[in-house]
Parts: sequence; C-alpha cells; structure tokens
Amino acid sequence: MQECTKSKVTITMTDYRCKMSKIQKLIKYTADTLGTINSLDRRMLPVIVVKSLFVCSVPFVVIILSAEIINKLSNGGGFEETLLFALASVALIFVLTVIGGYFTKVRTVRQNLCARLNDFAKNNKAMEMDYAELENPAINSLRMKLRAQEGQGYSFPLLLTIVDKLSDDIFTSLLAFIVLIPVLVSAESLPFMGILIFLAVSVILSVAAAALSANSDRKVNEMIIDDDLWPDCVIESEVMSFSDVFTYKRGKDIRVYGFGKHIKKRYRDFLKFILTTTRKFGLIPGFVFGVVSGLRVLILGGSFAFVAIFIRGDYAFGDVLLLAGLLYNFTLGISQAISRSSLFLTLAGVIQMYLDFIKVPDTLYKGSIPTEKRDDNEYEIEFKNVSFKYPGSEAYALKNLNLKLTISKRLAIVGMNGSGKTTMIKLLCRLYDPTEGEILLNGVNIMKYDLQEYQNIFSVVFQDFKLFSMKLGQVLASSVEYESERARECLNKSGLSERLAEMPCGLETPLYKDYDDGVDVSGGEAQKIAIARALYKDAPFIILDEPTAALDPISEFEVYSGFDKIIQDKTAIFISHRLSSCRFCDDIAVFHEGELIERGSHDELVSIKTGKYFELWNAQAQYYVV
Repeated sequence: MQECTKSKVTITMTDYRCKMSKIQKLIKYTADTLGTINSLDRRMLPVIVVKSLFVCSVPFVVIILSAEIINKLSNGGGFEETLLFALASVALIFVLTVIGGYFTKVRTVRQNLCARLNDFAKNNKAMEMDYAELENPAINSLRMKLRAQEGQGYSFPLLLTIVDKLSDDIFTSLLAFIVLIPVLVSAESLPFMGILIFLAVSVILSVAAAALSANSDRKVNEMIIDDDLWPDCVIESEVMSFSDVFTYKRGKDIRVYGFGKHIKKRYRDFLKFILTTTRKFGLIPGFVFGVVSGLRVLILGGSFAFVAIFIRGDYAFGDVLLLAGLLYNFTLGISQAISRSSLFLTLAGVIQMYLDFIKVPDTLYKGSIPTEKRDDNEYEIEFKNVSFKYPGSEAYALKNLNLKLTISKRLAIVGMNGSGKTTMIKLLCRLYDPTEGEILLNGVNIMKYDLQEYQNIFSVVFQDFKLFSMKLGQVLASSVEYESERARECLNKSGLSERLAEMPCGLETPLYKDYDDGVDVSGGEAQKIAIARALYKDAPFIILDEPTAALDPISEFEVYSGFDKIIQDKTAIFISHRLSSCRFCDDIAVFHEGELIERGSHDELVSIKTGKYFELWNAQAQYYVV
C-alpha cells in the first residue's frame, strides 16, 4: 500500500527588489514572459511573429520599390515599363497589407483570448489550490498585489501589447539590417567608416534616450511593484474596492452607518496620492520625453543629412532615398525597442507575481485509494490522538482528540468560540491534515483515500456559506444541469416549498438581483437553500456548521422538528451555539480550548453540575422552554 507523508507548506516568493542587472532581468523576465504566454496560448507568439513580419515588411517594400521607380524615371526608362512596374509594386504592397491586416486582426482576437485564459488560470488556481493556502496571509498579500497592479493599468493585456510592439521593433531593425547589407556591399564607393560612425552615434543616442526615460520612470515603477511604498489609502482602496459601492448589497450599510463619508475621504486621499506622485515624478519624465522625441528627430534628420553630406550626388536619387530610409528605420527600431524594454521589465515583474501565485505548491497529500461505495452508508470515522496547529501558529487549535463517529447517529459539537469545533470539521473534510495523530475511515487513514472521492461523502453547510448568482436549480446541483424533481423534493424538505412557489420562474429563477429577473432571498431562506443543496448532494455524512445562525426561532423549530425525516439514515454532525438543538441529537461532544472534555446525551451531561455543558445550558436556559 502506498505510504502517505505530511509536509509543511513552503512558498517561494520572488524578491522584486533583487539586485539583478538589467540584462539579467531582461533575460529572465523575457524567458518567463514568453513561457507564460506560450503556456496559455501556443498560437499567440507565432501569430505575433507572422503579423510583425508582414506589417513591418510593408514600409521596406515601399522604400525599395519607390527607389526603383524613381531611378527608372530619372534614367529615362520607358513609360509603359515604369507604369507596369509601379502597378506590380502597388499590387505587391496591397497583398502584403491585406495579409498583415488579417494577422493583425487575428493577433487582437488571440490577445483577448490569452488575457481571458490568464484570468481563468488565476481563478482556476484559486479554486484548486489547497484550502490552507487560501487562508495563508502571504498568498492573500500576493493576490492583492496582483489585483492592485491590474487596477493601476499594469495588466497582462498591456504586457501582450508591449510584447507585440517589441516584436515590431525587432523586425523593423532586423529587416533594415538585412536589406542594408547588400546595398552596402554592392556600392563600392560608399563611405563605410562614415556609415559605421553614423550607426554607432545613432545607437548611442537611442540607448541614452532610453536610459533617461527608464531612470525617470524607475521610482514610479518601484512604487507599482513594491507595496511597502504604498500609503494606507492605496492599500485600503484595493481591499474594500471603491467600485463595490455600486452594488446594491452594500447600499444599505453605506446609508445606515454613514460609511460613505469614510469611503469618499479615502478616495480623496487616494486621488491626492496619485496627484502628488504624478507631480513628483511627472515633471522630469515630461522633460525627458521631450528630449527623447528630439533625439529621434535628430536621428531622422541625421540619416538624410548623412546621405547628403557623404554621398554628394554620386548616386541616383532613388538610391539615396533607399539608403536614408534604411538607416532611419534601423536606428528607429533599435531606439523604440530599447525604450520599450523599461516598461516591459515593469510589466514582466507582474508576471513574476503571477507565476509565484500559479506555482504555489499543493502539499496536501491527494491519496489514491478509491472510497468504497456503500449502499448501506456503513462508514465509520475515528479521530486517534489528533492535534492540529494552523500554519504559522505555535498554539494548538485542537489537542489530542479521540473521537469515534457512530453510524446513522446525530452528533452535536458544542462549545464556546475558539474551542476547536470548526477546526475539527476542517480536518474531517480534509481541508487541512492533522499536525499529529490520524483520522481513520473504516480503519484506513483518510490521507490514503483519493481526496475528491473522500470529500464526496460529505455534505456541509458552513456558517459562512455562499450561494452563487445562478438559477436556483443550478445552485442546488452545483452544476448547469439538474434534476427538477429531486431539487423540488430537497427544497420541500428544507422548508422552502412555499417560497419556491412564489418565485417567478421556479427553479429557473436566478438568485439575487445580478440578473433582470433575479430575486433576493432573506438570510433564513438562504440558509434553507444551503441545507437543500446539502441534501441534493445525497452524501452519507451531513455536517451543519451553526445551522440555525440565520434562522428565527419558528424556522428553527420547523427545520429541527422534521430533521430526522430529512436525513433519514445518514450520519449528521451539528455545530451549534444554541444548545436547544442538542436535544435532537443522540450524542453531544463538548469542546473547550481545543480539547474534547465531555461527551454524552443531553440528560447525562446536564446532570453533571460541575461540567461545562451544564454551565452553558444554564447560561442559555432563560431562552428555552424545557
């Protein structure tokens, strides 16, 4: 039999302020970025390359053919011959433009798809990662960083755009160089040294311009990446999300508690921060942008000036135009590529955070043994010397728990807040694994069972359960497809048949007003829907974590008085703060400070005058009629 092991969670986070050189960062970030894009959509990068090839080739074809037409006219070429050549040139340019336009459109479609796949990958990871990681502060901090940077515009779609533009810049420089080489080789009298000097000066100016631009943006980029530099107003705006004020679910609290004043103040502080940052780092970048633009104009004019000075009429006008255009496009491509690399490094830093999130390891042992399918629901679960500490905590949330769950019985778990009740359920459902000891299902360590199959034997209504804005039938089935009769039966058992009859579209009615025909449900109704969802799953174990927290006393009585019929031969576990529910249970376990201290029936426990259960019962007795 395959052995299972426990392992501690180790998360490796990228140090975004590490002292790598720009070249090292560029190499690493480029590899990671291209690898990420390719993993999301294998057609994205090939489409970008093909698009750049055709789009960037058009200007060079125009320059080459225009130079040839001018030379033909200057040398007295025949009109018909020149006209045919011009028409052929136009036809070639038309074909290249059409192909380039087609792939540009394909690029746009693939880019949108790739961005959606990126969002799906993040959401899918959040759904599939170990539950322990969802409660990990480091993971939540990383997720908030990603959200904040996307909110500031440093998003994955922008990164795709920059990659596309860099591809254009590289192809522009490469094509110019490829065409320039045979021109230089075929022209014997061209001043090679002068051309080399001009290219060297142009590249130096381009690098200098890009360096100025990069340095002026460095502080802003660091502030975007490094949340340690964010003031409270920025962090708070990302946590509570100012856009949430438009949702009707928050509207009542904002108005009743006057929370709008705080939101507006923090938003004004946030705008003030943006304005101050823009002023502080915006003046110099504005000046630098002007300098960079001027340098590019010098490069453009320099290419023509160089040709005018060194060629001196030794060549046909078309050749002069060709040489000047090639020199300009070569230096322009290099200049733009270097300039864009600064923004690329910033955006690629976001990719590092994305990769850190996606690569969070799953340390929960998944097991491989299939869970036995039993028509008689004869499942026995036993806790043996189980202790548990939450990751990062030195305190035990549960200590030396020994407990056996009896088949087809009702177990109530009671105790004060923080006594370990919900922790026990998390361990039972394998949201966490014990720090010490083991939990057995029919005598086998639950870690050895296939995780998904094992969790399928539980239907749980958590205290903080959530209902999605879907059709009621889909909510019950947790699926697009559902069985109508089965859904109605479960709603009837949970006491919601009358409310179902009032819904305009029955089971097809969407919950909540996120849809035009959606309906709101009260807290008690939502609780009953959650119970119906647990019944629909038809699992042998039903666990109710504070099942009556949102119900009024009458609804509580209705649910509890008929609960034996609802669950039939299933094993039920209650976690409750209302001890009145315990009288419906065969067995009651009393937890205190992470330990099981008492166990028995209601009558047995209430007879122990010095016991914790007796203390809790008498503290609440004024609310009950015994």
